[in-house]
Amino acid sequence: MLMRLGAELRARFLPQGIRFYGRRNGQATKGQIARLEKLLPQVGLDGETSLDAAGIPKEAKVLMEIGFGNGEFLEYLAQREPEAWLVGIEPYLPGVAKALSRLDRVGALHRVRISLFPAEHVLEKQTPDAFLDGVFIHHPDPWPKKRHHKRRLIQKPFARLLARKLKPGGFVKLSTDWPELAEWMRDILDETPGLVNVAGK
Repeated sequence: MLMRLGAELRARFLPQGIRFYGRRNGQATKGQIARLEKLLPQVGLDGETSLDAAGIPKEAKVLMEIGFGNGEFLEYLAQREPEAWLVGIEPYLPGVAKALSRLDRVGALHRVRISLFPAEHVLEKQTPDAFLDGVFIHHPDPWPKKRHHKRRLIQKPFARLLARKLKPGGFVKLSTDWPELAEWMRDILDETPGLVNVAGK
């Protein structure tokens, strides 16, 4: 049985009137909706609250994953970095529900914040400058058709935004299995002031 998130939580946690490309919201199962209704009020970010006003300690290590899917890497990160605070961005409701289950299972919900808003919005409007220790972006949508390249997440303005939000010594780690997209992302990041390609390729 498929259901929708309640109106109150939709208004609070789902973006309204913001242009977005790719899958979003979606129909979740009854169990997933119940999980979202229970846990989103604890860990969810609305579209206005700044991350430094969201309960994250001032001196905390803060790691962000953009597009976390079903939360597999977030769960791994929560166990690898037991002292770090995690910020996850993902618009797909069933994936968010699965991620919350994973994070709850490893006892990490108390140091997690989840947003369903676009990454550009969260970074520009809700993330202070020099706030993040690291950003992970795994397998962003390649948008392979040339006319859709403008929809790719990694663009010059976005790369500059990422650089501005990193603490000194912070990092961005990207992965893709599309060689052309890998070159695209590398070329953009290589041209971004404040970022250095430590991988060398």
